[in-house]
Amino acid sequence: MHDLLLVYLDYDMDDAEERFCIEEEIKYLDKIVEKQGWKYSGFANAYIPIVRERREETVDKVLEAIASDERLKKYSPKVINSTVTNFCSLREIDLQHMTKPSDIKYNRYEKYYLENKKLAHGIIVDEDKKIRDGYISYLLAEKYGCKVDIIEVPKESSISKLVIGHHVKYDKEQKAYVTKTSRRYAWVYNLPEAVVPRDILLVRTSKGNAYMQVESITYIAGKRAINKYKRVKRNITAIKEID
Repeated sequence: MHDLLLVYLDYDMDDAEERFCIEEEIKYLDKIVEKQGWKYSGFANAYIPIVRERREETVDKVLEAIASDERLKKYSPKVINSTVTNFCSLREIDLQHMTKPSDIKYNRYEKYYLENKKLAHGIIVDEDKKIRDGYISYLLAEKYGCKVDIIEVPKESSISKLVIGHHVKYDKEQKAYVTKTSRRYAWVYNLPEAVVPRDILLVRTSKGNAYMQVESITYIAGKRAINKYKRVKRNITAIKEID
């Protein structure tokens, strides 16, 4: 994850004086980024980690340094965090350390795929192409020949699933969960049960416990980034299916 940072500075290309000044500002930006462990790639406005294995630890520092710099603020810097989603092919993944997943988890993920014709989430591998998470996604991609994202996160970096969705509440008349707000939020998911889109989860919020419905599942890496999010307490849908 965090393979490339694209940094955009907002300036007037038609202003000759500003065009002249921007060259110095870009050099200044390069120095700020380099102090935080990244460097100019030599291509367009892209920056890459100096030590690739430490990029999950340093990416937040780069983003904070750019956002808080007074000299750059007048250019309203925008940073796009880019992740390579085809790090390797399925055939290249090392499976020697893998064990058979539980039937309950496998069946949940397969059922979701068969109903939606897409996987619940991708695969995380380390720099040696060993699976860190998403083994069932691998098995289903092999079985059905479907597209799957394969993302590399160094073995030294912590990873967690990140579930994104909206708050819901239980409506007694409808006997179902209904949307409370359409605004999207995210939580870290570290529970043992399989999680798929449309699951109802009990989550922690600043105002206590609440319910949310999953819309999508992605990953987050690095302890610092993970600790910014509150945790999921229980997967209501998965537990009901097991019972």
